[in-house]
Amino acid sequence: LYIPSPYSSSTYGDFGTYVTNWYNAQVANGLTAVEVMIPPSGIPSSNWTQPVIASSTNTTLLIHCSADAPMFWTGANTSTIINEGETKVGGWNSGYDGCHIDGGVQVSSNTFMYQGGSNGAFGATVSDSFITNFNQGIVAGSNSPMPVVRYTTFASVTQPIDFDFSVTTNSGENEVFDHVIFGDCESGLTTSPTEIYLKNAAGVSFVSTSFDQCHLYNDGGSYGTSLLGGWFENGTNPNRISSEPYIVNATSTTNSLNIFGTSFWNDETSATSTPTSFIQN
Repeated sequence: LYIPSPYSSSTYGDFGTYVTNWYNAQVANGLTAVEVMIPPSGIPSSNWTQPVIASSTNTTLLIHCSADAPMFWTGANTSTIINEGETKVGGWNSGYDGCHIDGGVQVSSNTFMYQGGSNGAFGATVSDSFITNFNQGIVAGSNSPMPVVRYTTFASVTQPIDFDFSVTTNSGENEVFDHVIFGDCESGLTTSPTEIYLKNAAGVSFVSTSFDQCHLYNDGGSYGTSLLGGWFENGTNPNRISSEPYIVNATSTTNSLNIFGTSFWNDETSATSTPTSFIQN
């Protein structure tokens, strides 16, 4: 599906509804993999207020943007729901590629993407993208193992990752973040939601990932979490919670955290903002 340029909801209807209706028609036609192409002009503000919903048992949906096309979400809840079945292993998975997605404001219900549900989302992906101005980034639901996020920046997203698999089923395995930047998270670790949050997760890998003014909370039951290279930087930011550790590895007999070649940088200038520790266990 090639999205018209310029896109106007007065002509084509809300972008989310437009894509969802087209996707459902392709599912009915028996297709198992479909793609939406966003033009360089992107999706202007106030034209996307309803979620893109990919809900089926075996039809993947990839949204690809041309030339870092800007997409402005101005809805009140979740912009994208991926629940298209978990039978795909490798190949073409659902998600976003090459997009600049702006949520506008960080209100409590404002979420970029929810993956999983009754059908599942095997290997949902976000690649080569820029996600900004959301309260939550990616939230994992049931039946959503093996998500992959690569070469993507989360900037000014209060909680970029919420992988709480204690409230889901058949999830929490082999999640990969490859060359990802988490920047300017603002909730801290003592406030809900915490920032990069893992619970009951198995085998999460952060490869060459930077946590710039963002924290990692490896909560109970998360074993095999690995940091390979990358760095943590506790820079000054008047909006974020100060005087906290870079990482909390919750006390649990089933928790494990492996760190290989990761740097920890402290460039705070105030003693009251200095991190309490590198890792709190």
